[in-house]
Amino acid sequence: MEKLQCILDTYSWTKLLRLEKLGWTKLIEDILVNNSILMTHEVKKELLHWYPRIQDKLDRTTLLPVIDIDYEKYLEQNFDPADASLIEYNTLEQYLVVTEDHPMLALSTVDKRDFIQLADLFYLLNQINQLSNNDLHKLIRMLREMKNITLRKQKQLRR
Repeated sequence: MEKLQCILDTYSWTKLLRLEKLGWTKLIEDILVNNSILMTHEVKKELLHWYPRIQDKLDRTTLLPVIDIDYEKYLEQNFDPADASLIEYNTLEQYLVVTEDHPMLALSTVDKRDFIQLADLFYLLNQINQLSNNDLHKLIRMLREMKNITLRKQKQLRR
């Protein structure tokens, strides 16, 4: 089975946790078991602050080493330390970053970085046969209802 390797930002984790509460527990488990989910120290710190009960899920991710980051440079661009860590790891290692942060997605478009939304991750999981077409369509519809993706993106991912 093909595996994906990616880093999720705090808000993408929040969306996954919301989906889990809506009955998608097996999806979250399958993502963690069948793929290489990476995490920066900064994202882990934020997640444990907001969701202290998810330590067991975080233990199934790969914690990346701390790297030297010029946080001031990122703060001037309105990125927090967690965002900065994701951008830096994308720059250094070309890791795929899953983010719902519009400024980061805009940066991706401008700088040709590999930043995608959670909906795109579900699409990729479908492409490598880790997610059924039926579940993909349900998830895309739910993300649209959560106002996580635009109608245009919803139609684009349903093709």
